[in-house]
Formats: sequence, structure tokens, C-alpha cells
Amino acid sequence: MENVKEVTAKGVEVESSLALGGGLFVTAGATYADARYGDDLIPANVHLEGERLTQSPLWQGSASVFIDREIPNAAWRWLFNANWSHVGAVNTGSALDPEKVRGAFNLTLGRECRGFPPYRQGWRHRRHWRRGVVDALARYSGDQKPTRMLRTD
Repeated sequence: MENVKEVTAKGVEVESSLALGGGLFVTAGATYADARYGDDLIPANVHLEGERLTQSPLWQGSASVFIDREIPNAAWRWLFNANWSHVGAVNTGSALDPEKVRGAFNLTLGRECRGFPPYRQGWRHRRHWRRGVVDALARYSGDQKPTRMLRTD
């Protein structure tokens, strides 16, 4: 196996971030990328010509929501963040063997924090971070069985 001399990639990426006011922020993005091996490969890799690159999904996407709010009638703030990402199906093998196709999956994560607002000394002693508000779950297309569950409480 040698390094590939040429790759062709065509696609589009769209991303947007919005500050909606009141401490609410939303971000979303999507990528379509069709990346393929070139046609000037060594004889041992000639079967890869024009094929999609290893570990190169056609689609990827992400979205997040962030909230930063003052808790009424208290000297506390509440922060919340939720993230989602999607990675499309890919072939994980260097020779692109069909049995090495990994299905598409989604990941989610949520975080929450309550505490005194940051002044000159940063967050004060009374703070509470909680991760795993939303569990991270990877699902593969096809069998729809969970393959990995992360809980980070």
C-alpha cells in the first residue's frame, strides 16, 4: 500500500449560527462530500480507481442549542447545551472490502450547569455540572441495535 497521488473531492458545506436573544444560541451544519480515489494508482491499488475514499462519508451533519439564563430572584445562572451529530455510512477498510462497511450513526450529548455567574474570579464554589443529560447513543443503519451507550453522569 502506498500513498495515493490524486483524490477528487466534490461537495458542499453549509453552516449557520444564530443568536436568538435571551441567552439562546443555535448552530447547525451539514456537509455533502463525494471524495474519490484518482486514476493514477500503483498496480496493487488499481481496484480503488474512482471509488469513494476509505473513512469518507457522503453526509455529515450537526446541530446544537446553548442556553445561558439568569435564574430569577437568585444570584445564579443556568447553562444548558445539547448537541447532535450524524455521520453517514463509510467503508473502514483500506481495500474497501464490502464486509468493512460501517453504517451511519447519530450521537447526542447534553450538559447542564447551575452556579454563581462568572465575575472577576470565574465561577464561584457553588457550581454543579451535570453531563449525560442526553445519553450518547450510536445506532447503525440496518439492524438498529445500539452499539455503544455512553453515560457520563
